[in-house]
Amino acid sequence: MYKFYSDSGHGWLAVPMDEINKLGIANKISRCSYLNEGVAYLEEDCDFAIFYDAFSKVHKAPPQIEAFRSVNGNSHVRNYARFPGA
Repeated sequence: MYKFYSDSGHGWLAVPMDEINKLGIANKISRCSYLNEGVAYLEEDCDFAIFYDAFSKVHKAPPQIEAFRSVNGNSHVRNYARFPGA
């Protein structure tokens, strides 16, 4: 189960870097995403779709996602380092 974090302005899917590396998509992830302690937080507008498509192709099913919304300000994800991506 993957966790999708959002606030009033944006959203990110938390995906372990091991999974991103296994799917061979690390070089496709932009600097709009974040990285913290071995977990990538894929921004919703393009990086999320890259993961979603790769995951669905390999596993023959879409990833299961649970949503968490910050209601009092920005998501904690905004405090992480930018993904060192493309």
